[in-house]
Order: sequence, then C-alpha cells, then structure tokens
Amino acid sequence: MEIHYFLQSLGFYLLPSLAVALIPTGIIVLATFLIKSFSTWKLIALCFIAGVSMWCNMVYWSMQGFSIRPFGTGVPLLFTDLLALAGGMVAGFIVYRGTVHYKNNKKLSGIALTGIGYLVFVFIAFSILNNRWVA
Repeated sequence: MEIHYFLQSLGFYLLPSLAVALIPTGIIVLATFLIKSFSTWKLIALCFIAGVSMWCNMVYWSMQGFSIRPFGTGVPLLFTDLLALAGGMVAGFIVYRGTVHYKNNKKLSGIALTGIGYLVFVFIAFSILNNRWVA
C-alpha cells in the first residue's frame, strides 16, 4: 500500500519539485557565469542563499516538518529545518563545483556534477511537497 501511495505522489509532486529545484540551481549557475572570480566569502554566501531557498520552501509548504524516511514522522521541526538548510547548502556547493568545472574545462563531467546537485535539490523539494501533511 505504501508503494502505491509513493507512486501516486510521484506523479503528483514530481513536476512541481523539478520546478522548485530550478530556482536555486539557476541562481547559482547564473552567478557563477556572471562573476569573474569567486572568493571564499562569495562562495559561502552563494551556498547559504541556496540553503535559505530550500529552507523557505520548507517553511512555506510544511509548517510541521516533513517525513525523513529512516526516522519517520516523529522528527522535530528543528531537525527538518536544519536538514533543509544544510541539504540546500550542500546541493548549492555541488552545483557550484560542477558549473566551475564546466566553465574552466568545458567537459561533460561538469554538467553531470551540476545535474547531481540539481537532483539533490529535487529530492529535498520532493520530500517537502510529498510529506507536507504527514507530521
């Protein structure tokens, strides 16, 4: 029964998750291509913006938090806030590294790394949208 629910929610929430994940990914890719040189503080600020974007998405859609598969729905809201923020920052860093690698080397592996970061954003957005009424 849980697989049926997951497949039904996959069809309903996947497209909005793909759209929501494009926002921080687009911001990072655009900023990376437009800014000539990145200092450590600019990179930290860019990753923080990506994390805050995912955190804002979680706050907007899910005031009670979301279900984290190994832990279930009994996870405190503070933990889900931190997970959305930290996950968004990690995904932002992955997208940034992939974009810089592509910008400098023009190799397909940079695009693949950017795609992996985008999929992390999609996973976070899908977890938020799929489980917004659970907790």
